[in-house]
Amino acid sequence: MNRPLLLFFGIAYLWAWPFVLAVAFWKVPIEWFIPASFGPTIAAVAAHRLTAGNYRAFHWYSNWRRVAAGAAAAIVFTLLAFVVLPGLLLTEDPRKLNWSILLSLNVYNYSTLLGGPLGEEPGWRGYALPRLQERFGPVRAWLILGALWTTWHLPAFWCAEWHAPPFGIYLPLMMSLCAILNFSTNLARDAVIPAILGHAAFNTVSQYLAGLFANTPMSNSNVFWTAVNAVVTAMGIGSLSISVNLVVAGCGLTVALLILAATKGRLARLM
Repeated sequence: MNRPLLLFFGIAYLWAWPFVLAVAFWKVPIEWFIPASFGPTIAAVAAHRLTAGNYRAFHWYSNWRRVAAGAAAAIVFTLLAFVVLPGLLLTEDPRKLNWSILLSLNVYNYSTLLGGPLGEEPGWRGYALPRLQERFGPVRAWLILGALWTTWHLPAFWCAEWHAPPFGIYLPLMMSLCAILNFSTNLARDAVIPAILGHAAFNTVSQYLAGLFANTPMSNSNVFWTAVNAVVTAMGIGSLSISVNLVVAGCGLTVALLILAATKGRLARLM
């Protein structure tokens, strides 16, 4: 990894972690996560200024067709992976799901943009991604960025106010989202607006799922779970109970791998 990228990741971690650790151990308000979330953008601007001599570290926009295509891909694939597919797998009757929640504005709050997308994406997808892809190619860049993006969040696991699944599930969730956002950013030719919108959609997944199941309970009595339990029973493991986070992570990985396969590992990157 070259000097600009090493500087970027170092500054991104060093800026964000003190804020998050203060929430974890000094019990300061969780709103301190907001300045922490701007670590990647600050790191991108600082690293670019130190290595290139200017502040043009990333692009907000390329052209409207590419940005529109990238934004549509980011939102549609994020909702498909983390809301629609899990909803279908966790219900006995898809007709009872409250599909109108996907168009509701009530799922959004201050964290929709300030809880990560606006402060993180200019750094992760705007600065780091094109440089990683140029050096390592799209697939290895995805693995590197996904791993470093995930570990950047590690101190948050010590914060009681921060609700996330166990790290073993959180990692595939983040890797899945990373593939979707990388693909969307490449479609937009490195413009970061699609990644911001896709990240914002991911931040509302729990609200979407809660609204989706507002009128019907989650169930493990449908065709999917019957087949799963038949397999695990035959293996001598016994029946499985519903793990919503595991289902969401599995659906996310499935969509991410399908995107990788459909693009032959390019993730829409023009090399």
